[in-house]
Amino acid sequence: MPVLAPIVPESEPIEEVIGSVVAAAGLAMLAGAQQWIADGQVLGTPAQKQHCKTGGAYIAQLFELQKATRGEFDFEQTARTFGAMALKKRFNGHGCPAAAGDILIDEVMAAVRKVTVIMQAMDAADEAEPHAPLQS
Repeated sequence: MPVLAPIVPESEPIEEVIGSVVAAAGLAMLAGAQQWIADGQVLGTPAQKQHCKTGGAYIAQLFELQKATRGEFDFEQTARTFGAMALKKRFNGHGCPAAAGDILIDEVMAAVRKVTVIMQAMDAADEAEPHAPLQS
């Protein structure tokens, strides 16, 4: 699955790129939840699957940004701070209450933490017992 490009130009500071991707991931999750409600709380509709793919691509992008900036700053705090600013900017300063933004950011960061744990476990397993190459 291709990873979506950041919402802001690459010339922007990395903190703003991170914040923009956090906001986009949170909004994709919210769109998926809204679609689920609109679909009568039936799971697995094509529109819901698209929101999941989009949100997943943003989570993958955040995982890669986290790896790329390891040791430069506190990634989670930066993601939270700049994610909140990006959400506010997307709503022109209003329309997304701070508490709602915090919930979206909490969910995004929880997903990033889960992906990080899974990827670390996979790396550790590969180091302990490398897999044989797939044969065709």
